[in-house]
Amino acid sequence: MAKLKTMWEGGSLPKTFTFNAADRLVTMVEGADLTTYTWTGYGALSSEITGTATTNYGYNGQDQLALVTPPGDGFPTTYAFDGDGLRRSIQTTNVNQDPPTLDITTMVWDGSDYLLLNGPNSDAVVLTLAGEIVSSGNFDLLPDSLGSVIGDIRAGQDPRFPFSYWPYGAMLLSVVQPSFPFLFVGSLGYYYDSADRDYVRARELMKKTGRWMQTDPLWPEEPAFGYCLGTPVTFVDPSGLQGCKVYICTVNSSKLRHKFICVQGPNGGCSMGMYHDGPGDNTYGNRCSQPGLTTCKLISSDCGYASEVCACTRRWKNGNPGLWEYIKAGTCWGFAALMACCGCGSNQNCLRAQGCIGDPCGSIYGGLPEVGPHDQCPPGYKKKVGNGWVVG
Repeated sequence: MAKLKTMWEGGSLPKTFTFNAADRLVTMVEGADLTTYTWTGYGALSSEITGTATTNYGYNGQDQLALVTPPGDGFPTTYAFDGDGLRRSIQTTNVNQDPPTLDITTMVWDGSDYLLLNGPNSDAVVLTLAGEIVSSGNFDLLPDSLGSVIGDIRAGQDPRFPFSYWPYGAMLLSVVQPSFPFLFVGSLGYYYDSADRDYVRARELMKKTGRWMQTDPLWPEEPAFGYCLGTPVTFVDPSGLQGCKVYICTVNSSKLRHKFICVQGPNGGCSMGMYHDGPGDNTYGNRCSQPGLTTCKLISSDCGYASEVCACTRRWKNGNPGLWEYIKAGTCWGFAALMACCGCGSNQNCLRAQGCIGDPCGSIYGGLPEVGPHDQCPPGYKKKVGNGWVVG
């Protein structure tokens, strides 16, 4: 994956980055300011040094961020985790008290979803529906299409929309102080730790560098530190594990209306859409990474399923006769869902999840789709035999 070498977030000068052979960030230069980074032997960010100011990071035995020590006389922040790998508490120092006191926030989880935040002064119930956080305490959250919270509603008050973000999560200045920790991709569980960092379940995202602070547990199959394949305005990673993700993506611009399948990993992933001259890669620009043109809906994070979808795209590319008249959809719009169903093979639970049960994909296309010359078609698909087509 290409490294992020330059980032500009509205300042007078851009940030530029250098890396070592292990893909670890070595320096960041912003104007006259040079920041250097050091790493632990197992690939976690250990220190951040700008001039004479050093921030140190400490980890537990599971490579989870457990301690942040700021420069100078600043007070440290500590984090505790349970055996399931999820964060259970945050301990900070309240310098507004004399003498300073410890503030502790504890988290209660429902599986991998936040359920309750027990704060030093108040508690907040977190309501999650279908994997999306819809409210925190007294605030209903208003997300954008990526999942970033751009506003909120309180009982008896009008909605307000004070929050906006740079692509990798740094907040633009807001006159409103957030009253909850779910901001950048917050509706999917990204937790605001500081202006520079977000906690994302398995790892910590350093927003100002656009990279993870710890190595991906799935490395080397997945990039060690890169965030969302360098496409933060299209993709998200709520688990912090990168892993495999299958998306159905939509392009809706003045020049092109198009849908395609896009798979992130394994082995580099794949993407494919249907065109007038047949199925092919998305060579009309890389539609998996066109900010502002493409919106993508995540349908699975299962690597086995992702592999099957990519196998389906290869079979279509290598063996299908081409013209989209060969499928009953009649346009490219049905092709992405066809690939999603094809990846299910004969797995009935998968077909049911994709809305393909009974007459596979028939309800989507208004007819039986023809799924190329291979032997893995579920019952109801059409399969090419010789010069003809038969129902599988």
